[in-house]
This record gives sequence, structure tokens and C-alpha cells, in this order.
Amino acid sequence: MTINPLPYAQKVLVLTPHPDDESIGCGGTIALYSSKGVDVHLAVISSGENIAREFVGDIDVAEARCREMEAASRILGIKEVYSLGFPDGQLALHKEGIEEKLREIISDINPDIIFAPSPFDSHDDHRAVSEVAINFLIGGCLFKVAFYEVYGTVRFDTLIDISSVISIKENAIKNYHYSLMRQPELYNESIKGLNRFRSFYARKLGYYEAFWLVSGKMTQSEIYSWLTYGMDEPAIKFLSKLNTVDKLLV
Repeated sequence: MTINPLPYAQKVLVLTPHPDDESIGCGGTIALYSSKGVDVHLAVISSGENIAREFVGDIDVAEARCREMEAASRILGIKEVYSLGFPDGQLALHKEGIEEKLREIISDINPDIIFAPSPFDSHDDHRAVSEVAINFLIGGCLFKVAFYEVYGTVRFDTLIDISSVISIKENAIKNYHYSLMRQPELYNESIKGLNRFRSFYARKLGYYEAFWLVSGKMTQSEIYSWLTYGMDEPAIKFLSKLNTVDKLLV
């Protein structure tokens, strides 16, 4: 597979369900855009307050994660952060409100590309945010949408070489102490492993972030059919079964 140049953009909007997902999923690409003078905006959908006390102790989790996110944003060169404050762990119940808020932000900054989690991510909140991004595509948005990887891989068509900024991505992730349950090194090594594995497809040793980059109007069926490699089973039914299995494994 060909290594892709950084997709052209003057303004970028990254959707992160929780503080830390942006650094894990596309921190390298964010750093590359920032280094080229592109305005990168970050929409933090939830405050990330839903972390078990056994991992964070007796602290204000939302406040701590906000501080970590602000520090990581400075490391990555993010220009502006929008904190939406929807309840962590319940984003699926607030998709309409999230979409309404994001439309206001989009109208204000007019991004060329929006980054969102993969529709097949194993986290409910991540899928909820991806579904909002899918609604933009179904409605025929003028911007491109790039789906990124956090807790699950995605069928991708775009590989971005982040080797030159991998240390910046590492520093951003390591900054998330409480967000990553006091194990930022574990998460950092895990995602670096995925980024390294993508060398298999690039046929060149390095670190790569993978995306499905979409432009133009698409139906929901077309989106899920592409993501599932055109499986005979209807894609929407497949996604429903995947969500059911996830719930059984919790």
C-alpha cells in the first residue's frame, strides 16, 4: 500500500470522546498538521469523569483530565479546545445534542477535515461519536471525515507516516496519567505497537497512523458495507451483533 501525503487542509477539527483519545488515535497526524501551520481544533465531547476510584483515588477526575488534556494539546500544537461536557459513558444517549453542538463549531471554524473514532471501536462512547460523524456524511457535508483507531482497528485507505513526530505523540500520551489509569506507559507502548505494525502495509519501517478518509455523500449502508469488506450479511445487522457481543463481554 502507498504511504499517503498528509491530506490537504487549512483547518482541522478532531472529535475526541474523552481526553486522551485524540493523542492515542491521531496524535502524530495532529502534530504534523500543527508543524505545517495548519489550525487544529479539538472538540472534547465528554469530561471523562467516569473512571473508577481505584485508578484515580480521591480527586476531581474531570478537573484532572482537563488539565492533562490542556497540557497534551500544547504538546501537539492544538490551537483551540472546545469542551462540550456531555456525560462520560452515556454519549449514545446524547447524540442529537452532540451533533447540534458540533454543527455550531463546524459553522464557526469551517474545517476541511474532521477526525472521528472508528465506527467499529469497542468503546460505546467512541461509536456514538463516530455515528455523529457518519450523520454528517449521510447529510452530504462539504468537509472530509477521517476515521481513526483507538481500541479497535479500521479498514483503512490512508497511511500517514508519523515517524518524524512519534516522540511528540509519546509525550502527549505519557502526559495522561489519570486518564490512562496511572498506566500511560502501557497505553503508549500498545499504540506504538499498532503504529509500528502498519509498516507491514507501508513496506517501509516506521510508525504510521491509519485512517479511512471519506469525502462526498454516502448512505449508512454504503459506509458499513465498505467497513465490513462488503460482507453478504447486511452491514447494519453486523454492527448490531458486534455491539451485542461487546455488552456480553463486559
